[in-house]
Amino acid sequence: MRAPSATPPDGRDPAPAHRGRWVQAGRVLLGVLLAVLVAEGAVRAAADRLPDPQRWSTPETQYKVDQIAGRAGVRTVAVGSSVVDVALDPEALGPDAYNAALGAASIGMVDTFTRQVVVPRLDPEVVVVGVSSRELNRNAPEQRRIEADFLDAPAVRELLATESTLDTAERVAGEVSALVRYRSVLRDPESWLDPQPAWDDTVTSADGLYLGFLEESYEAGPAVLRRLRRGPLHAFEVGDRQVATLRALLSDLRSQGRRVLLVATPVTRDYVDLLPGGQADHERFTALAERVARRAGAEFVDAGVWPERLMADPLHVNRAGVQRFSDLIATALA
Repeated sequence: MRAPSATPPDGRDPAPAHRGRWVQAGRVLLGVLLAVLVAEGAVRAAADRLPDPQRWSTPETQYKVDQIAGRAGVRTVAVGSSVVDVALDPEALGPDAYNAALGAASIGMVDTFTRQVVVPRLDPEVVVVGVSSRELNRNAPEQRRIEADFLDAPAVRELLATESTLDTAERVAGEVSALVRYRSVLRDPESWLDPQPAWDDTVTSADGLYLGFLEESYEAGPAVLRRLRRGPLHAFEVGDRQVATLRALLSDLRSQGRRVLLVATPVTRDYVDLLPGGQADHERFTALAERVARRAGAEFVDAGVWPERLMADPLHVNRAGVQRFSDLIATALA
């Protein structure tokens, strides 16, 4: 029996056709590779004019991380949520002070940011921790959402070693390739055709003070109170997890030999009245904060209930309040 012939019945040799397809595929791949290399070069050349890729959950956090990276010789830092972010002017504490607080932060965010970024990178001798009853509310959905976004940010996943394999691969690829690193920016042409800084020194001072509330006069209308009641103070109840997080942070900072000052930040009577138990709830929070501080070996200051002329809203100070609060902290540390 004869072996079947590789030559088709029409007698034509298929080899040239196969070779032609391989040549064509090679040309396509070469074209793609050249296009990628050209794009990579173009992005590298334009990198200085492109906005930084967002690796933290908010522009403010990313801006402050960059500020921290450029600082040295910091003796005193302040941490907390917006109640510290807008209130403590580091200039009152001297040139070696920095305000590392983050707007809208939960106590869990304050804990993570302090442990993973502030303390390792600045190594301060003194840490001022500001807290209001808002940060200890276990039932605030707004805080849970903001904290979840924070923990899901690429920079935080890297710090906490919670990256997936794909996350790690993308991060490593971004360290090598500008095209990968700036891919999210390139998908938004408006941001790179007309780049506007998401955050700059008109929003946050060089030493970390948020400037947005300075010129505000007191506002506590129905919309503001409703927002507080439905948001930060929703079904207000001090949570065991929140208290334990605060206690552990203070204790760990003290165990490292740092001086720690816990401050119950100022509020107005309108804020106190929003608490389910009113004045009794406010007094319980203050007593709890003092007890947590003492047991951790930290010092404690209660700023108290302030008049409206010092406040921008029931929870945040204005320019006059910044001066009073900063002087209060400076005196406590003197």
